[in-house]
Amino acid sequence: MSGEMDTADYVELPYHRVIRPDESGYWSAHVLELDGVYSEGETAAQAAENLNVAMGLWIVHELVEGHAIPRP
Repeated sequence: MSGEMDTADYVELPYHRVIRPDESGYWSAHVLELDGVYSEGETAAQAAENLNVAMGLWIVHELVEGHAIPRP
């Protein structure tokens, strides 16, 4: 990619997303490369959607703080 990447560009990268059922009956999700990005949902699809939102918020915060975003 040329130029600066925006939040949506980062979310589209092939990060390693882990989505699995938890003990409570919900689905938990996290991104291996992005420390602190976690989410959950009632279904795997909802957990994945919520994870993308969490990723976007985390990425915006990190960029505002001047931190580099890890690549997959």
